[in-house]
Amino acid sequence: NVMSGDVQLQVARGFSKARGFQALRGLAGVPGGLMRARILAAFKALLDGCGSSSDRETLVDNIVPAIKMDLLNASTPKERTRAAASLGVIAQAQQELRAQLLGNTAVLGALVALLGSEHPASVRTAASGALAVLAAKKEGALKIVDAGAADGLLFVTLDGSAAERAAAGVAMAKLSALNEDARELFVEHGGVAILLDIAVKGAASGDGDEAHVEEGEDASL
Repeated sequence: NVMSGDVQLQVARGFSKARGFQALRGLAGVPGGLMRARILAAFKALLDGCGSSSDRETLVDNIVPAIKMDLLNASTPKERTRAAASLGVIAQAQQELRAQLLGNTAVLGALVALLGSEHPASVRTAASGALAVLAAKKEGALKIVDAGAADGLLFVTLDGSAAERAAAGVAMAKLSALNEDARELFVEHGGVAILLDIAVKGAASGDGDEAHVEEGEDASL
């Protein structure tokens, strides 16, 4: 049944006050495309339940500081993986939310830093996935490239595990399609051959299947 706008807004506000967003962020780090799809659907339903754009903006304003804090305060590989994965899932739900995250240099810097070789595969995979979600439009791609992500993603595609390379390859392909500097960098280092290699090895091993499904969900929204 379709609820009235007032009832939808009350539900959304009640969910926020009851730490519902924190629960969504925590669950978003759980592996599995189906789980993430359900979390995303729940979050989008809450945003859609807001009767006006100002109400949606209020909810977005409330969640951005929490996402930023999760990412910047993470101190273990598990926490970093969960924070980056949660950001990637939740950022799919609302264009305004992506815009706020892209406008936050600390958030972008933290994601780019997580691409470094000192981090384990799970962290770099989650960070690559989050950057791929944020690279939805040309302006966003420019901010991501300016933050230094292109070099980091390229490094992961050349020197990562199968899952890392798959996630970074998707992000790099999206950046290349939207930004000339990223495209030139990728082409210069054999980007087409890299993507083909990732696709072939991922299909052969099955390691890239989950990342492929999740990124496919991202692209469809």
